[in-house]
Amino acid sequence: MTSSQLPLASTKKNTSDDDDSYTITFTITILFIVGNAVASTYRARGDPSAFGFAVFAYGTLLALLTCARLLEKREAAGQKTGGLKAAVLVLATVLTVSFVWRVVQILLL
Repeated sequence: MTSSQLPLASTKKNTSDDDDSYTITFTITILFIVGNAVASTYRARGDPSAFGFAVFAYGTLLALLTCARLLEKREAAGQKTGGLKAAVLVLATVLTVSFVWRVVQILLL
């Protein structure tokens, strides 16, 4: 039998298993970030600037991860993603600028 005569194997993956493992990984990641956020804000409780930055940075990071996850789900389902793409872009930019601002603030002191 030649390769053109062989029956085609199904290329469809079992998406429920992939989605379950992805959900578990995402949940573990979120729990880890929340744990770090609690520890960071606890350490920064005496410094209002550091406390505000920690709350802002972790909140923005959680929003970014959530929007990115929703974007992936909608792209896989073939739904429109224009607003989510814009949200991911804005959140990533805001997070980057806030980290640069914080580094400049620390280095110039």
